[in-house]
Amino acid sequence: MSPLVELESVRFRYPGQEEPALNDVSVSLVRGQKVAVMGRNGSGKSTLFLHCNGILKPESGTVRFDGHPISYRHRSLLALRQQVSIVFQNPDDQLFSASVAQDISFGPLNLGMTPEEARQRVQEAAELCGASDLLDRPTHALSGGEKARVALAGVLAMEPAIILADEVTASLDPWMRRQMFEIFERLVEQGKTVVLATHLAEVARNWADTLVVMDEGKVIAADAPGCIFSDEALMARTRLNEPWYTPAASVTG
Repeated sequence: MSPLVELESVRFRYPGQEEPALNDVSVSLVRGQKVAVMGRNGSGKSTLFLHCNGILKPESGTVRFDGHPISYRHRSLLALRQQVSIVFQNPDDQLFSASVAQDISFGPLNLGMTPEEARQRVQEAAELCGASDLLDRPTHALSGGEKARVALAGVLAMEPAIILADEVTASLDPWMRRQMFEIFERLVEQGKTVVLATHLAEVARNWADTLVVMDEGKVIAADAPGCIFSDEALMARTRLNEPWYTPAASVTG
């Protein structure tokens, strides 16, 4: 199957930084797949996402969407970001309208849809994300889990082909996390690609079709999770298989 988004030999360095944030990165994201991206903080996961929809432009290398190098002209980027959308880790970075309905409708209205068309997109996205009962609520009054669902609904109202979710489940309780993964499953059933940056090995093992492993700005592995977690040398290098939290030894005396 041909890649939906493809990075080839991409290199990028943030201003003032000596080391590149992405260093000769090549990776392909295929339509209709569940992809987990793992790596330590600072390994390049978020920077990778920001290149996929043109927020960042590589110093060298090529980013392609649907087989074509992306254009960094304003109109072309708007079209790209309709198809390749990011859900950020902190939903407060995305929610800025007074009410939930206004926030979800922002993207469709910016695409030039009529108010009726936008309302239809809002209803469909809110229903998919279990947020229909929140439409009249002010965004500042939402709980953390509600904000995460509304931020995702705002992205889905654009009907993207690929959703890049940057650690969106990290701060959710187990019940809300399960709800989020149920939404992801429905999106993949619709033929969309869901790419999730995560620190949770169990997510990569049990949810993803493909696992991309990053370290120091490089993609060092991209394969089925079973193949990656059975690679002892890779596990020793990345320590991905270690639990995210180990209680301190109890103190007696």
